[in-house]
Amino acid sequence: MVPKKHKSKRLTINHQKKIHKRSKEKHRKDKRDGKRSPHGRKLKKDPGIPNLLPFKDKILREVEDHREQIKEERQRQKEARSQLHDKNRTLAPAAAPKTIADLARDAQKRDAAFAEEHGSDSDSDADETTEGAVTGRRDNSKRAYYREFQKVVQHADVILE
Repeated sequence: MVPKKHKSKRLTINHQKKIHKRSKEKHRKDKRDGKRSPHGRKLKKDPGIPNLLPFKDKILREVEDHREQIKEERQRQKEARSQLHDKNRTLAPAAAPKTIADLARDAQKRDAAFAEEHGSDSDSDADETTEGAVTGRRDNSKRAYYREFQKVVQHADVILE
């Protein structure tokens, strides 16, 4: 059997430059990711409180109390979030209305409850303009301006001419 000749390692300049460019880009990307990564930088360890400090035990108690307050605050926030989530979850009752009349009655009840909760004493025109402002579709006509002007005059205590 005849021994095989080794393959030549010659490359075209274009191919060499392509390889160099790719390796350069890879190194640059790795360096950038290393800067962004939180694992790359380690925080220096806190040396603590020296034993010779006169009121070391008092300082340690204050630090511990502060940690406990932070834990309690996080726990309260977590409970508040879960209560809000549960409140939103219970909007759909178990016995859902099946007819259109039941749906209409249910909608009216919820509308009345919402009106009581938020103190809705404005006109339906005001609701339309606010809804338009929320959705981004406002009526910028003279009529809309006049409606808004009437509301301001109606709620004003003193009118100057």
